Amino acid sequence: FSSLEEIMSADRERFQQIREVGPEISESLVAYWSEPRNRDVITQLQGSGVQVAPGMGVHDRRESPLTGQTFVFTGGLDRFTRDEAQRAVEAAGARVASSVSKKTSYLVVGRDPGSKLDQARALGVTVLTEQDFAALIGKDGKGLSSRG
Repeated sequence: FSSLEEIMSADRERFQQIREVGPEISESLVAYWSEPRNRDVITQLQGSGVQVAPGMGVHDRRESPLTGQTFVFTGGLDRFTRDEAQRAVEAAGARVASSVSKKTSYLVVGRDPGSKLDQARALGVTVLTEQDFAALIGKDGKGLSSRG
Protein backbone atom coordinates (compact mmCIF):
# COMPACT_ATOMS: atom_id res chain seq x y z
CA PHE A 1 0.00 0.00 0.00
CA SER A 2 1.31 3.40 -0.85
CA SER A 3 -1.47 5.52 0.64
CA LEU A 4 -4.25 5.56 3.20
CA GLU A 5 -6.74 5.69 0.35
CA GLU A 6 -5.45 2.34 -0.93
CA ILE A 7 -5.82 0.84 2.53
CA MET A 8 -9.34 2.19 2.97
CA SER A 9 -10.48 0.79 -0.37
CA ALA A 10 -8.73 -2.61 -0.21
CA ASP A 11 -10.77 -5.81 -0.30
CA ARG A 12 -10.33 -8.99 1.76
CA GLU A 13 -8.11 -10.64 -0.83
CA ARG A 14 -5.76 -7.67 -0.95
CA PHE A 15 -5.41 -7.57 2.85
CA GLN A 16 -4.71 -11.30 2.91
CA GLN A 17 -1.66 -10.77 0.73
CA ILE A 18 -0.04 -9.16 3.77
CA ARG A 19 2.06 -11.55 5.80
CA GLU A 20 0.20 -12.79 8.91
CA VAL A 21 -3.17 -11.34 7.84
CA GLY A 22 -5.73 -14.08 7.43
CA PRO A 23 -9.48 -14.21 6.73
CA GLU A 24 -10.56 -12.99 10.17
CA ILE A 25 -8.30 -9.93 10.29
CA SER A 26 -8.97 -9.03 6.66
CA GLU A 27 -12.72 -9.22 7.32
CA SER A 28 -12.31 -6.90 10.32
CA LEU A 29 -10.28 -4.42 8.28
CA VAL A 30 -12.83 -4.33 5.47
CA ALA A 31 -15.66 -3.89 7.99
CA TYR A 32 -13.77 -1.10 9.77
CA TRP A 33 -13.10 0.86 6.60
CA SER A 34 -16.65 0.35 5.31
CA GLU A 35 -17.97 2.41 8.26
CA PRO A 36 -18.46 6.02 7.11
CA ARG A 37 -17.49 7.43 10.52
CA ASN A 38 -14.06 5.72 10.35
CA ARG A 39 -13.41 7.10 6.88
CA ASP A 40 -14.61 10.53 8.06
CA VAL A 41 -11.96 10.60 10.80
CA ILE A 42 -9.23 10.17 8.18
CA THR A 43 -10.83 12.83 5.97
CA GLN A 44 -10.98 15.25 8.92
CA LEU A 45 -7.35 14.57 9.82
CA GLN A 46 -6.25 15.14 6.24
CA GLY A 47 -8.38 18.32 6.11
CA SER A 48 -6.55 19.55 9.20
CA GLY A 49 -3.22 19.14 7.46
CA VAL A 50 -2.18 15.73 8.82
CA GLN A 51 -0.17 13.85 6.21
CA VAL A 52 1.62 10.53 6.09
CA ALA A 53 5.32 11.38 6.07
CA PRO A 54 7.35 10.28 3.03
CA GLY A 55 8.66 6.77 3.58
CA MET A 56 6.13 6.13 6.36
CA GLY A 57 3.45 4.51 4.22
CA VAL A 58 2.43 0.91 4.59
CA HIS A 59 4.59 -1.01 2.16
CA ASP A 60 3.69 -4.23 0.45
CA ARG A 61 6.45 -6.63 1.34
CA ARG A 62 5.54 -9.51 -0.92
CA GLU A 63 8.05 -8.40 -3.57
CA SER A 64 11.06 -8.72 -1.29
CA PRO A 65 13.32 -11.74 -1.79
CA LEU A 66 13.79 -11.74 2.00
CA THR A 67 10.11 -12.15 2.88
CA GLY A 68 9.73 -14.94 5.40
CA GLN A 69 13.45 -15.20 6.14
CA THR A 70 14.80 -15.13 9.71
CA PHE A 71 17.90 -13.20 10.79
CA VAL A 72 19.93 -13.54 13.99
CA PHE A 73 22.72 -11.15 15.01
CA THR A 74 25.86 -11.87 17.04
CA GLY A 75 28.71 -9.59 18.03
CA GLY A 76 28.92 -5.82 17.85
CA LEU A 77 27.82 -4.02 14.70
CA ASP A 78 29.73 -1.00 13.38
CA ARG A 79 27.43 0.35 10.67
CA PHE A 80 24.08 -0.18 12.41
CA THR A 81 22.60 -0.15 15.88
CA ARG A 82 20.66 -3.31 16.66
CA ASP A 83 17.41 -1.34 16.32
CA GLU A 84 18.42 -0.04 12.89
CA ALA A 85 19.37 -3.54 11.75
CA GLN A 86 16.08 -4.96 13.01
CA ARG A 87 14.05 -2.24 11.29
CA ALA A 88 15.91 -2.88 8.02
CA VAL A 89 15.20 -6.61 8.26
CA GLU A 90 11.52 -6.03 9.01
CA ALA A 91 11.21 -3.48 6.21
CA ALA A 92 12.44 -6.18 3.83
CA GLY A 93 9.67 -8.51 5.01
CA ALA A 94 11.89 -10.70 7.16
CA ARG A 95 12.07 -11.10 10.93
CA VAL A 96 14.72 -11.11 13.65
CA ALA A 97 15.13 -13.89 16.20
CA SER A 98 17.29 -13.85 19.31
CA SER A 99 18.71 -17.36 18.98
CA VAL A 100 19.96 -19.63 16.20
CA SER A 101 17.79 -22.58 15.22
CA LYS A 102 17.19 -24.75 12.18
CA LYS A 103 14.66 -22.10 11.10
CA THR A 104 17.34 -19.37 10.98
CA SER A 105 18.05 -18.17 7.45
CA TYR A 106 21.01 -15.87 8.14
CA LEU A 107 23.40 -15.16 11.00
CA VAL A 108 24.92 -11.68 10.79
CA VAL A 109 28.33 -11.67 12.47
CA GLY A 110 29.80 -8.50 13.96
CA ARG A 111 32.80 -7.88 16.22
CA ASP A 112 33.56 -10.59 18.80
CA PRO A 113 30.86 -13.08 17.82
CA GLY A 114 29.60 -15.44 20.48
CA SER A 115 28.53 -19.06 20.50
CA LYS A 116 25.80 -18.33 17.97
CA LEU A 117 28.44 -18.54 15.25
CA ASP A 118 29.31 -22.13 16.20
CA GLN A 119 25.63 -23.04 16.39
CA ALA A 120 24.96 -21.53 12.97
CA ARG A 121 27.86 -23.39 11.38
CA ALA A 122 26.71 -26.67 12.94
CA LEU A 123 23.20 -26.13 11.52
CA GLY A 124 24.40 -25.03 8.09
CA VAL A 125 22.98 -21.51 8.46
CA THR A 126 24.25 -18.90 6.01
CA VAL A 127 26.73 -16.61 7.81
CA LEU A 128 26.99 -12.97 6.69
CA THR A 129 29.47 -10.27 7.62
CA GLU A 130 28.01 -6.87 8.44
CA GLN A 131 29.10 -5.71 4.97
CA ASP A 132 27.31 -8.69 3.36
CA PHE A 133 24.21 -7.85 5.40
CA ALA A 134 24.30 -4.19 4.29
CA ALA A 135 24.53 -5.28 0.65
CA LEU A 136 21.74 -7.83 1.04
CA ILE A 137 19.27 -5.36 2.54
CA GLY A 138 20.32 -2.57 0.21
CA LYS A 139 21.93 -0.27 2.77
CA ASP A 140 25.11 -0.06 0.71
CA GLY A 141 23.51 2.14 -1.95
CA LYS A 142 22.47 -0.84 -4.06
CA GLY A 143 19.96 -3.63 -3.73
CA LEU A 144 16.57 -3.59 -2.01
CA SER A 145 16.42 -0.02 -0.74
CA SER A 146 17.29 1.44 -4.12
CA ARG A 147 13.90 0.31 -5.46
CA GLY A 148 12.32 3.31 -3.73
